[in-house]
Amino acid sequence: MFRRFLLPLLLPVWLFAVPKAPTPKVDEMGIGENVTTFTISDFGRSLSPNGAGTDHGWGSHAFVMGGSVKDGKIYGRMPRIEVNSPDAWYDRLVPTISMESYLATMVKWFGASDQELDEIFPNLKSFPIRDLGYMGERGVIKC
Repeated sequence: MFRRFLLPLLLPVWLFAVPKAPTPKVDEMGIGENVTTFTISDFGRSLSPNGAGTDHGWGSHAFVMGGSVKDGKIYGRMPRIEVNSPDAWYDRLVPTISMESYLATMVKWFGASDQELDEIFPNLKSFPIRDLGYMGERGVIKC
């Protein structure tokens, strides 16, 4: 229960502090624009306790950091965590952005075409957003 309320408070601090942390080695090597760290999970939790904690749910947070990531923007929105939340189906929060959209944005940055994205993510066409726009231009790798 404590984490449910603590995470929304710490998330903005983490999002704006960590991506600006120094990355001396990659910058020293001249590849900072080509290094991106991406983590995502679709493992959420239910809103109501089951007597021993909470059950599995849907959705979670994704974090993207790196030299080509556009700074300072949060994509999606925090859901309303309350009884009978309009952002929930029964007691499961419903994600507002698909994992496929987050992942396709990253894979497109690696150079995948729209046709390749459809092959890699067959469910992508079920969602209105294909590219969230959180990635900037790729840098040129200097060897």
